Amino acid sequence: MPSTPTRRSCATWATARTARMHPLGGTGPDVELGYTLARAAWGRGYATELGQALVEHAFGTLAVPRVVAQVEPANHASRRVLEKLGLTRRGQRTAYGRPHLFYALERPG
Repeated sequence: MPSTPTRRSCATWATARTARMHPLGGTGPDVELGYTLARAAWGRGYATELGQALVEHAFGTLAVPRVVAQVEPANHASRRVLEKLGLTRRGQRTAYGRPHLFYALERPG
């Protein structure tokens, strides 16, 4: 069951492993979409289904202007999930000491 989020809070759901949205560094209006699935859940569409629900929640309930995500370049499956959700690659950054691709999607309208 999701927590009851406010505009500046995060919402967390448990699924095959974890999924989350949180403000970036506690500043600014963006929220970051992130998920981790147990290996047994890979390739079953769970990440896409969960991601779609989180994006809809971010734009609908939280009314944030943008959802962002980052992914390691070699993680082609997660890159495809982000692209299916409508996020587009916006650059590269270092996170956790490793290069990550940065993706974003602006709220429609």
